[in-house]
Amino acid sequence: MSSGSLAPFTRTQSQTYLTLLFAMLTVLFALQQTGLALLDYLPDAVTRILQSALVGATIAMASLGIANFARLPKSQSRILVMFIALNLFYGVASALFGGVRLLFHFESVVVPLALAPMISDPRIWRAMLRGMFWGGMTLIVLNMVTLLHWAGILHLNPVFIPRLVDVGRDISSLDAYSFGIFGRTENFEVTGQFFGRLHGWALEPLHWGYFATMTLACGMLLYALSHSARERLLYLCAFAIIAVHWYFIHSASVFLTLTAWLVAVAMLGFVRLWRRLRKRETFISFVGVILGIGFAVPFALSFIPEIETLLYSEQVTGKGSNWSMKIGFLGLGSDLFTRFLPLYDPDLETSHNLVLEMYLHYGYFLIVPLLYFFYAYLRRTVNDTPMMLSAAALLVLVCHLMLVPNAMFYPGGVLLLGLVMITAEYRRRRLAND
Repeated sequence: MSSGSLAPFTRTQSQTYLTLLFAMLTVLFALQQTGLALLDYLPDAVTRILQSALVGATIAMASLGIANFARLPKSQSRILVMFIALNLFYGVASALFGGVRLLFHFESVVVPLALAPMISDPRIWRAMLRGMFWGGMTLIVLNMVTLLHWAGILHLNPVFIPRLVDVGRDISSLDAYSFGIFGRTENFEVTGQFFGRLHGWALEPLHWGYFATMTLACGMLLYALSHSARERLLYLCAFAIIAVHWYFIHSASVFLTLTAWLVAVAMLGFVRLWRRLRKRETFISFVGVILGIGFAVPFALSFIPEIETLLYSEQVTGKGSNWSMKIGFLGLGSDLFTRFLPLYDPDLETSHNLVLEMYLHYGYFLIVPLLYFFYAYLRRTVNDTPMMLSAAALLVLVCHLMLVPNAMFYPGGVLLLGLVMITAEYRRRRLAND
């Protein structure tokens, strides 16, 4: 099948290269706004110029997308409209009741428009996927060089930099080591280990775990699209490096997120073994992943006597003291089950559970659009797709449910969720035209 049957925009070769350049700048803008701190090491003047270039490229791509939006296939335009509508809805909700900053919702409306000229040509969005994956792998490998410093094999002369996370108290003891081109680590060794947790190019290990995991997701999408045994072997080797990298990030949140993802993939694999269940795999995935993580697990925890004490004293993750910032909702008692209308409380701690957080802030009624979006996402990406593509879709979804939930409404989250949906859509269109 020719790529032209999927590309409503007619471009010369030079226009295609120019569009690809602007597309990559837009990707960098989206990732930077979501916490990838690649520009932090550059002089201020250079940083300002590059930031202006990223913003300008994104606006240019969004303008081109608006001008040509009607020429997109309906299946693609509907995906972008869903992201725009979702961020407009919750942008208004945030303005009225509090929540994610309006700036991020605005940027997350612009990014889907900027995606329009990218996804119109399979060559461009596949090049974007490759760039995101191999760019991510390059950063991952560079960051692992710091382990040689911690092991005493290589001396790299790190410098202290602020952690850059304002939590309302002095956390200067957590200021990171910066190794320049090799990224960041924490400034102290993990208990019982020889290394400081890897920071990469993010605010903290948790956020770097998000970017490392999204790198894996991009690779899984490319693996699902590849027909070359050599390419697939190369991707599998890269996946092994990411798995090793996760260990040195040493984040309990990453560990719990990956565990939830593996359970979700196992559940989907079991469903596909049964022909009758396979017809309902979207619904089962929605109930198990979205309603299970968002409602069933926290509601079940609320019925366990002395659960707060048990979590504070647990030793499995070694993060018992951090549970106080994650289980504040358990103090609501019976009110946990009956929040129908918005009641925003910034002091109510529910980190690492997007659905629960949105429910507690906005109530059952205003969470319906988010649940509908998740169902549509699963229907488009998990239903009747290869297992590797389905697993990648579930990985991106679970990461935005648990690991860095607010990223769902940041430009990078929109970019990654959108690319998964477009990849699944492209595969269906390709099969239909073969």
